[in-house]
Amino acid sequence: GIFWLDAETGNLTEVWGGLIADQQNLPAGTIVDRCRQVIRQLEEEDRPVLIVLDNVGAWSGSSPAPLPSAPHIRLVVTTRERNLGQAKFFHIEVEPLPAPHDKELMQHLCRRSFGPDLHELLNHLSGHTLAIVLAAGFLGTYRGEKPESLLEELALQLPGEESERTISQLFGSLWERLSQVAREVWWLASFLDPEPVPRDF
Repeated sequence: GIFWLDAETGNLTEVWGGLIADQQNLPAGTIVDRCRQVIRQLEEEDRPVLIVLDNVGAWSGSSPAPLPSAPHIRLVVTTRERNLGQAKFFHIEVEPLPAPHDKELMQHLCRRSFGPDLHELLNHLSGHTLAIVLAAGFLGTYRGEKPESLLEELALQLPGEESERTISQLFGSLWERLSQVAREVWWLASFLDPEPVPRDF
């Protein structure tokens, strides 16, 4: 099986003992007990197990934890920290999306064709895949907007690293155009556990 975990905080007890324990149909109990059951099950599996630890900020003997350990278990770790874990891992640097693939992704997602101003927008996004996806969502949803108008919004200077600043601005542009009802729904959803939102919600 494949298991994806948000590992930014380093403490994996709640996700093992909560969402993943539910997916494994484990009986009710404390988070710690259910976490131990999941770990034990994974270590006793008779098939390969892949664990994806996303956005790991630091690696030590105690974090992220707990993790199962067995010959059939493999880890994939994503991070923004260079040389995380040093020689413990085989490191692969993920490069930005190059041209013309950035343009292909943009046009495929928003299902529109654009003029030369798209090139300037893509240069600003610098191949950052999440930024391209957000920009495509913006341009695909708001058909009256053009790459030039979105680029004008992104030209506003905000604190932070360039890629993080661009992501924040794109989220802001989408958020500002949501209706008040849609904003309130997302605000309520932010209090929910990481479960699929029911269709009748």
